[in-house]
Amino acid sequence: MVTSLIMKRLLCSFALIFAFFSTLFAQPEPCGPNPSMTPFCADACIICDINGFTGVNDEGVTGQAPPGFCTNTVHHMQWIGFIAGSTNLTLSVTVFDCQNNGGLEVGIYKSLDCQTFQAVSNCDGDIPPNTTQNFTNTVPLTVGQYYFFVMDGNQNDVCHYTIKVVNGSTQVMPLANSGNIIGPETVCANSPENYTVSLPPGAAHFYWTLNGLPYASETDTTVSLNFLTAGLNQLCVTASNTCDTAFPACRNIYVKSIPATTIETIICANECYDYNDTTLCNTGIYEFHFPGSEGCDSLVRLELTVLQPVVTNLNLILCDGDSIWVGNQPFFQSGQFQQLLTTTIGCDSLVNLNLQVIQCEIQGQVQSNPVVCQGESSGSLQFSVSNGTPPLTYFWEQIGGAGPSGTGSVVTLNALQTIPNLPAGNYSVFVKDNFGNDVVFFQDIIDPPALVAQINTVDYNGYQISCAGKLNGTASIIVSGGAPQYSYTWSNAATTPNLENLGAGMYTCTVTDAHGCTAISNIDMREPLLLTLEGVFQNPGCDGPSTGEISVQSALGGVLPYSFALSGIDFGSQTAFTQLSGGNYVLKVKDANGCEASVSATLVTPIIPDIELGQNLSVNLAESTQLVLVQNTPLDSFVWSLKPGLSCYDCPEPVATPYETTTYTLTAVASGGCTDTDSITVFVQKVRDVYIPNVFSPNDDGDNDYFTVFGGPEVQEVRLEIYSRWGELVYRHVGAANDESTGWNGVFRGDRVLPGVFVWRADILFVDGVTMGYEGNVTVLR
Repeated sequence: MVTSLIMKRLLCSFALIFAFFSTLFAQPEPCGPNPSMTPFCADACIICDINGFTGVNDEGVTGQAPPGFCTNTVHHMQWIGFIAGSTNLTLSVTVFDCQNNGGLEVGIYKSLDCQTFQAVSNCDGDIPPNTTQNFTNTVPLTVGQYYFFVMDGNQNDVCHYTIKVVNGSTQVMPLANSGNIIGPETVCANSPENYTVSLPPGAAHFYWTLNGLPYASETDTTVSLNFLTAGLNQLCVTASNTCDTAFPACRNIYVKSIPATTIETIICANECYDYNDTTLCNTGIYEFHFPGSEGCDSLVRLELTVLQPVVTNLNLILCDGDSIWVGNQPFFQSGQFQQLLTTTIGCDSLVNLNLQVIQCEIQGQVQSNPVVCQGESSGSLQFSVSNGTPPLTYFWEQIGGAGPSGTGSVVTLNALQTIPNLPAGNYSVFVKDNFGNDVVFFQDIIDPPALVAQINTVDYNGYQISCAGKLNGTASIIVSGGAPQYSYTWSNAATTPNLENLGAGMYTCTVTDAHGCTAISNIDMREPLLLTLEGVFQNPGCDGPSTGEISVQSALGGVLPYSFALSGIDFGSQTAFTQLSGGNYVLKVKDANGCEASVSATLVTPIIPDIELGQNLSVNLAESTQLVLVQNTPLDSFVWSLKPGLSCYDCPEPVATPYETTTYTLTAVASGGCTDTDSITVFVQKVRDVYIPNVFSPNDDGDNDYFTVFGGPEVQEVRLEIYSRWGELVYRHVGAANDESTGWNGVFRGDRVLPGVFVWRADILFVDGVTMGYEGNVTVLR
């Protein structure tokens, strides 16, 4: 059997891209812990057991209805998937809590792509509220395959529902394995073979791989393989459903092959070649298959080349004195010739020769004229061709590629060709004829020395003028190159090479040499910024008459570094001057060029007060004392520390009545704001004078008729209680001390008490907040 390699080769199906099938037959995702229905099939998840699923169809999107769904109007479709655990299945749907009393519309469908749908159960378009409807498959179900539970609200109703499995199952046991691959383990190359997987219970999808690459559709249980090359291959299949995936099952497949034999043959035109009872007369690759001893075919590949008659047309130009050989025959004169040749394999070859003999060596001369002023394009090239075959063309350029270039033609030998207006540089002139002969001339155009002008000045630390506004600049022009005998023209009309007494500004000098070439030099005579000085003048303060300060706040302009001086003090680096008394001062700054600036001011000495409060004082509790002030100058104001016990806090000498030992501080302010402070401590002696009698005679004789508590000015309040000897309270009073009219008059419950001894207790509050208790006996006499 003969087959041409031009025929289409059989390609192994494993070149199919697995991503194509993943997109075309992608499985939905399993539902999460809180599954819900979706408006569109493609968004629906798969419940691994729908038994007991409950929900409400309250989605506000119209959604997608499968073709032929039992409704007149689509309102808000809902989708959710489940897996068939048995070939026959009955689901019950209980509807309750409806909003519009319309109920639900329900059906079960199969679809692998959410585009093509098959109804697999009855479809009920009217399930009333508070009823239950059963749905049974109308076609056998595939265990492990997913199906869609589809619903809509009848008359746009929104209801709750519960789904239960009445018959069959919607739960698939875990996949134990991916089955077994059935098919040959050893095959021949280019020999198709089928492989089938045994179906494990619950598997609905099968993912095939060949040598790790995706192969075939996920629903195929049988694949066909055709191996083109020998070697070891591995075929695997993975069984799965939406809720589980088994470990893959694999089989190794060995492909046998016998190497092909190649025969290469060349024949002449009008000849044929015989092989294996086949006559071949055209160029091509032919294959012959022969049965092998191991059951696989052997291949003989015959590569046949038929040489066509060769006719060669040669149009040649030959230089005078040269020869060209065609076969064994030399040719050296102009004309047309024909020569018949034989190839190495005996085939004929015809050569048609058209020969033209010419002069090939082009000769000539070249010269140049230099540039007048450096940088100009005033040079030129001149050349002529003395030997060659006109017409000739030439191309000239400045070597380097960035300069000028051009073209021209030479019609007559020995005619002078001029190329003008050229800058200095190296040039090449490429001359060629119409026959491919050429010559290159090289020539340099000279540039004269450059005319260079340079202005020199005196340097004042980077400036040409020492100080702002001065006229002490100089400028001298230095010239080199060009042709001597120079003339000078300055921008200020001067014509000499040296200038003096210049101020700030731009100066330009134009130098002209003997050839009229010019050079221009510019100089910017710069002066420093105006030197300025700002100082800080601080009057002597309240700390003393020699506490004034003068310092440099800022120095600007001029040339760094600066030095500073104050009222006759030599210039130095000091920028702050202290311990100054009142008076007139001048602060100066000088820069590196000797320029100066100054600022002056007068320092004023303030009035500094000195006060004295004297030695510390001592008083008894509740007593007062006058504080006495000694001062050296009139004072504007007085401020006492806010401690209790003073008669005033803004007077010079208040009266102090402290209840505790207290230190008082006075701050006195003089005219100008200077202050002085002094303190004095008033020590308080805690003397507590209390007198309580032990007998009184309440007989209305005007003498000792009341029992009263007596005390000094330090006593603020008395709380007195008197008890009989049996402990009965006979008198109580709270009030001031030393008031006999408020004392006990010996009366209890409106009657005079009998003479006797009574017990008393007094709690006495003093002005410093201390309360002390006193106890004792008092005798009543009549």
